[in-house]
Amino acid sequence: MRVQPSIFRAAALQVPALVRWRRLIASVGLLVVLTSCRQKGSIRSELIRENQRGFQLVSVKNSKIYNVSFADGSMIQSAPFTGNPTGVSGAISPEGTQIAIELCSSGTTTPILSAYVCGGPSTLAIFGIGQKSMKEFPGFVPSIDICWSHDLSKLALTGNDRRRGAPGGFGLLILDLKTGETRTIVDGPESVVDSQCWSPDDKKIVYFMNMPMGRQIARVYDTETSRSSDLADGGHPTWSPDGSRIAFLHCPPSLVGCEYYAIRVKDGKQQLLFKPSFAEGGLSWSPDSRFVAYIGGANFSDSKLSSLLRETRRLRVRRLEDNVEEPFLYFFGGDVMWFNWVSKPAPIGF
Repeated sequence: MRVQPSIFRAAALQVPALVRWRRLIASVGLLVVLTSCRQKGSIRSELIRENQRGFQLVSVKNSKIYNVSFADGSMIQSAPFTGNPTGVSGAISPEGTQIAIELCSSGTTTPILSAYVCGGPSTLAIFGIGQKSMKEFPGFVPSIDICWSHDLSKLALTGNDRRRGAPGGFGLLILDLKTGETRTIVDGPESVVDSQCWSPDDKKIVYFMNMPMGRQIARVYDTETSRSSDLADGGHPTWSPDGSRIAFLHCPPSLVGCEYYAIRVKDGKQQLLFKPSFAEGGLSWSPDSRFVAYIGGANFSDSKLSSLLRETRRLRVRRLEDNVEEPFLYFFGGDVMWFNWVSKPAPIGF
């Protein structure tokens, strides 16, 4: 049978088009692979860039500031605070310019494990980083749970207001830093706030209550109505800086199988964020709400067997968009530090 030459010419014209389509498909496939690798790769380099932009994880302990170095997983510590005030635990403001700290009035501390407690009376003090001035609140004794409002005018904290004529007493309080007045959210020691408790407009506060049998309840306090309402069955709620979500930690009474959840503020929908191998405390959100830091357990994936015998906890940072996570610092026994994100670097050696 004779084949018409026009058929060969048509087939010849289709070959280049087929090659072009194959090349296009291959290019798209390579782009998808590269994008996937970039999304699921290490977050260390991105966190280093965040450091350069000013975002840092910071802890205040024993009259010093500790900055996390994402480059090598170490901590860089500052010189003692200006004026050498004797303080123990504290919290840095969201933009990294002020510190609220428990000040030891006697100037003495007592070591407990790797931390210190005041050796006598203590009080709350506020001072600016790099400034010599310090404002004290005599008669107000704070706990380690301190949460700055976004406008830096108030603190939510568990404390004891012993000042004569002041309302409150011991409990979860709001302290106005300008007037010194306090407002009671809940009386007693069972209510606690984490470091990011205020809504972006500073009108609401999330906190949790310790209940019998190991149960915890996350709640929301409305500063305009002075009323609280239940939010979820869990503890350690924190409000994302973009205002879209409230995260909390749900643990059974056995404390085995804890899970981090998030509630969408716009519709109240609850979703599972992730299941940590071990978790302690609330999530600390980065200023852009893309990363969260928490204290988790050491495991075989990031520790040697010899290290697991002595390392019990690690500082972990997770990127929420793809759930990639990396460990950084490790802690021995009860030597645990709590970290907050700041949007500007805290100076070292001030």
